[in-house]
Amino acid sequence: MRVELHDVAVRGIIADVRMHAENEVVGIVGPHGSGKSTTLRWVYRALKPDAGTVLLGGSGVHKRHDVARDLAALTQESQVEFDFTVTEVVEMGRSRRSSRARATPASIEAFAKNLASA
Repeated sequence: MRVELHDVAVRGIIADVRMHAENEVVGIVGPHGSGKSTTLRWVYRALKPDAGTVLLGGSGVHKRHDVARDLAALTQESQVEFDFTVTEVVEMGRSRRSSRARATPASIEAFAKNLASA
């Protein structure tokens, strides 16, 4: 899935953010307060930029109603306390997917183990 940010800005503080990633692992690095978390919030729709475009698979994320089919976010700090294992959280995200994206219990377990060890 391709993720693109074109000249994205918010409140005049963070401006002209540009990024392109396609089927790869990308790290966003920078000093404290440089906009790393804000950039991720734009991508997973927790924050709408004041200017610019955020695209997921070529479509604007803030115009799509089906973004959850292609994107999910589990932030480090969560306001909700829940008692689920990593495997159960991964299964929740996979259960509503179409048949083209169905995972087997073995692949979910392998993914959960990789996620837990990261």
